[in-house]
Amino acid sequence: MYDTLAIQLPGDVRQMLNRTPEEMARDLRLYAGLMLFRLGKLSSGAAADMAGVPLLMFLDLCPEYDIPVSQITAERSASVAGGCACWSKGCSANGNLRVLPRRPG
Repeated sequence: MYDTLAIQLPGDVRQMLNRTPEEMARDLRLYAGLMLFRLGKLSSGAAADMAGVPLLMFLDLCPEYDIPVSQITAERSASVAGGCACWSKGCSANGNLRVLPRRPG
């Protein structure tokens, strides 16, 4: 179920951004979802639904807007990984840890 909201924007904002009404609505849904996720008001799944994109796409967009996907610290990650001191180098000493390479860029 979706709710429809009407918002008022100065007419020149959409023109300055060179967006159609549909593009502007899509952009605002995405930006609102990203911000509410960043503030901890919505889960990643709920924010992705709000943004109208699949969860993996939403999580992939977060770094582009400097939004951390996880609040886990390096110390907590190490403890979850079984206390392995070399976890950040891709060590799989406990057989469960697999570190994926970072995307270039």
